[in-house]
Amino acid sequence: YRLFATVSCALYVDDLTIEAWGRRRDKTATRLAAAIDFIVRCIEEVLRLTVSAKKSVVVGHSFGMACAVEHAMRSCKVIATRSGKMLGAMTTGGRRRGTAVLKGRLKEFRCKARRIQGLRAAGVRTTQLAGATGMPAFGYAVDVCGFSDTHLE
Repeated sequence: YRLFATVSCALYVDDLTIEAWGRRRDKTATRLAAAIDFIVRCIEEVLRLTVSAKKSVVVGHSFGMACAVEHAMRSCKVIATRSGKMLGAMTTGGRRRGTAVLKGRLKEFRCKARRIQGLRAAGVRTTQLAGATGMPAFGYAVDVCGFSDTHLE
């Protein structure tokens, strides 16, 4: 859906992505901030829903761009960050690769792996259990941010 000339929106389940592009940083930040304010106002006043200030972030090709959008906004519902989470996958602006979510999932799986090893020591066959918990844990959204060498070890 095209909201402004250089701003577009996409809604995935309950995640709304608003993106803007342009040659001038100040105009692009102002347009994006106006679009976010408009959408927040529609969600809160027309639909009578709440926009979470903790989960709503703005990510730019640089952190300065994200901060410019945050400062241009009136609603103060988003926070400028270097990366965000969308549908469980890490999303970043520019060419950066986000690995925080993958690292967190890998850490959670290590705790599960210890319990699985304990079951194996007790005589339980754990091959299917390890496969059913391991791959979804750190294989989710790998098509978005890829596997690093350390994740494969």
